[in-house]
Amino acid sequence: MKKGVFFIACLAFFAFFSFVKVEAYESVCKGTSINVVGGEAYYDCEYKAIYLHEDQENSSYLVANKANGTRYKLLYAGFIDGAYTFYSNGFNYLAKVYDNRGMFESGEDMWSDLSINGVVMYSGHFKDNFFIDQSHEERIKTYNEKGTYLIRNFIGGEIVKVIRVVIPKDIDLSVEEVLYGSNVINGESLMYDEDASITFKLAEGKYGYNRSAEVTINECRFNFLFEDVTVISDKGECFVNNGVNNVSLKLENGVGMSKTFSYQFNLYSETIKIELEDSVSTVVTNSRRIVIKSSPGLGNTLDESYNLYYWSTSPDDKLTYEDFMSNYDKSENKGSYTSNKGVILRDTEGTYYLYALAKDSESFAVVRSDEYVLEKGNNVSKVIGMDVVFVVAMCFVAMVPIGVYIIIRGKDTE
Repeated sequence: MKKGVFFIACLAFFAFFSFVKVEAYESVCKGTSINVVGGEAYYDCEYKAIYLHEDQENSSYLVANKANGTRYKLLYAGFIDGAYTFYSNGFNYLAKVYDNRGMFESGEDMWSDLSINGVVMYSGHFKDNFFIDQSHEERIKTYNEKGTYLIRNFIGGEIVKVIRVVIPKDIDLSVEEVLYGSNVINGESLMYDEDASITFKLAEGKYGYNRSAEVTINECRFNFLFEDVTVISDKGECFVNNGVNNVSLKLENGVGMSKTFSYQFNLYSETIKIELEDSVSTVVTNSRRIVIKSSPGLGNTLDESYNLYYWSTSPDDKLTYEDFMSNYDKSENKGSYTSNKGVILRDTEGTYYLYALAKDSESFAVVRSDEYVLEKGNNVSKVIGMDVVFVVAMCFVAMVPIGVYIIIRGKDTE
């Protein structure tokens, strides 16, 4: 019954004052700007006290201090539906009761009450007594339960102000659309474009969002300043051509709640493609291992019987199918490869180039590697005299207990 009466009183108050728009807390809350999708920015009230009345000495107030290692926030959203509205992840509340002791001035008595989701958790209401000063203040209490708080300020039994504080149950932010170039990322395969950008379009979120967001593209991770629509360009090196790509965006709303949005899609070339990977950075080595990665064009199938390679001392072999097959037949260092596996050249010296062929149902590709200089390794190790002495000494030490055992065993059997 009490809960129903409370709601009726609040609705009557909202209906009566809904035409009023007083930005009383704009001058107080001038902290960090929090962007709002499609709307005006909110401002962080930081550590400033939000008083319920201009008489600050006798007024209750709320403030967003730190508590248990958590940085609480109060964002002023404006005068909404008859209440001064704030968004928060938690706040501290100090309730004061003011008993005006002036003769015949009980109408100036001031107190407040606080409810969570319609349930009154605190009320400073008191019956006036001429002989007793009932002014006092409550111990500061922290509120961080998710839900809607209404804090009403009374003077002489009449509601003069209502503050609403909303602690969100979820982040209330979403990504409306993600584009690779001009194509929507929806899990399907897309055509690779080294100049393509990633575009994020944010959906509406009433609690605002932190402009500093974290973006991950495969192995690349970086922070970016976000707007409602954000284009990230010049990140072509982060994408995997002819493979699976993972993109994620970590967003934080205005009161510090975060969520990561993840997307996965394949990128393919229009034609067949070969990539050569060398894990050794030095030019001169005594062996060389190169990983060959071949992939078909979009919609085609790789013909693995044409996964062929050969090593050549010439940098001028033509990159045509006919020339490759002719040089392949002549080469002494050749073979077939499995995509994503390495091929090795060793036990030789000179300057070499790796040539590789790949073929699908519609096209072929031939590639040539960089220049690699190979030299034969030294197979004979120098014998150091001290090492020989050390080995002989260790053998002698090892033989001592065996000799002792044989002598003792011989005496036992006599």
